[in-house]
Amino acid sequence: MDANPVAVQLARLSLWLATLTHARPLSFLDHRLRTGNSLVGASPADLLRSPGASTHELPVFDAGSSRLEVMLRRVVPTLADLGTQADNTVQDVRRKEATWAALRDDTHPLSRWRLAVSLWCAQWF
Repeated sequence: MDANPVAVQLARLSLWLATLTHARPLSFLDHRLRTGNSLVGASPADLLRSPGASTHELPVFDAGSSRLEVMLRRVVPTLADLGTQADNTVQDVRRKEATWAALRDDTHPLSRWRLAVSLWCAQWF
């Protein structure tokens, strides 16, 4: 994780070069190497409390927690598959990229929860 996207790209290239797999495609690492801030974040459980009040529950997020759980049960196997699927060919890498792009798309139901977590984190700044 790095805030600088160029650093993330260089890390991908460095890993590829270090593994000496020049004849193979650059492995799909988007789900492992990310642009962002590793020191800032929230878990779904964090959404139940308000900044400055450790026990105050926010009913909007509490009511949606079962929907979040259903969503995560659908998404987690897909994420696990990304880590276990082969990436020996360009087609393998493209398939993984397409799966990752679908998960990251703004129209994916998980995007609402990403936005909620981002808004929750913004309150602390």
